[in-house]
Amino acid sequence: AKHLALACFEDVPDKDRTEVTATTLLGCLGDAGLWQDVLHRFSLIRSDSAANVDPYMCNTVLQAFKNSGKWQWCLWLLTEMSHSISSNSLASKSRPASLPPPDTLSFNTVIGSAAELGRWQLAFGLLKVMASQRERPNV
Repeated sequence: AKHLALACFEDVPDKDRTEVTATTLLGCLGDAGLWQDVLHRFSLIRSDSAANVDPYMCNTVLQAFKNSGKWQWCLWLLTEMSHSISSNSLASKSRPASLPPPDTLSFNTVIGSAAELGRWQLAFGLLKVMASQRERPNV
């Protein structure tokens, strides 16, 4: 699955690669349980100053981490997304592509990951953070 997904992505001409094609690749890798490859590709995408990292891409990465039981990586990305709220105005071409702020799906994915692994204190704490950011939980 990994080689097929990568081959399909590599066949797309550079001018036609968008956040949609990148998100699709990340989703395929995540569905195959290849969270390390998702992390690596996501890092490469973010290092491209022309990249547009949108909420769909971030939520796809979060889902890949969740499906692999990597709640720590879920929490890391959610934290990065939360920090980007204040640093988006400071973004420069030498820094990785800025991240969108977390949305309801972002929080729900991380809360679900924590809850599935018995980390109820973390899940409850994230519900409080979510409410403070005016996001409505639906998990």
